[in-house]
Amino acid sequence: MNYNDKKTVGKIRYYREEIKNQLIQIEKCKNELEELKETFEQIKYKEKRLDHRLEVVTKKSINMDKKIRFFKKQIFNLMSINIMSTKDTGYLLHELIDLSKELLEILKVTIHTDQVCVQIAVDEKKDYEKELKQLLNKRKEYEKEFKMLKNEINTKITKEEVLIHNREEMIQLDMHIWKVCDERESL
Repeated sequence: MNYNDKKTVGKIRYYREEIKNQLIQIEKCKNELEELKETFEQIKYKEKRLDHRLEVVTKKSINMDKKIRFFKKQIFNLMSINIMSTKDTGYLLHELIDLSKELLEILKVTIHTDQVCVQIAVDEKKDYEKELKQLLNKRKEYEKEFKMLKNEINTKITKEEVLIHNREEMIQLDMHIWKVCDERESL
């Protein structure tokens, strides 16, 4: 083998190693992309859980509304008593006070529960959105890097093919030149 052949073989080995390294990097990117997909699925599951919790809170709120309507009905029934004596009026007022206290307590609990649940949902949604944005940005970076690596590999392969083709053409031209020179010398 002459110097040019050794040089070509060296380049081929170099490019082969480069391609192997690029393929390893692509494999790493694929693995990281799979991890991102798994994380994304976990976030989706977390969002479903939050939606379920919000649904539970909504149902609790609806149940509290039913209790409030029930107490309103009781108050209305107490108010609709036609015959009232002083003793009945005192009893009625005492019952109204008790009902009012219970209603007030129910309203306080309902308001507090709703506020806490809404705050939890808002906080978790913000965390989810922030994490999702980070993951999407990371995914875009990996996709760009993957495309660049793929293009780089394709470019190196194309360069290698061009070099091999040029080498073959040079050999053919050299053979043709030697042939022409031999023919000329024979004349």
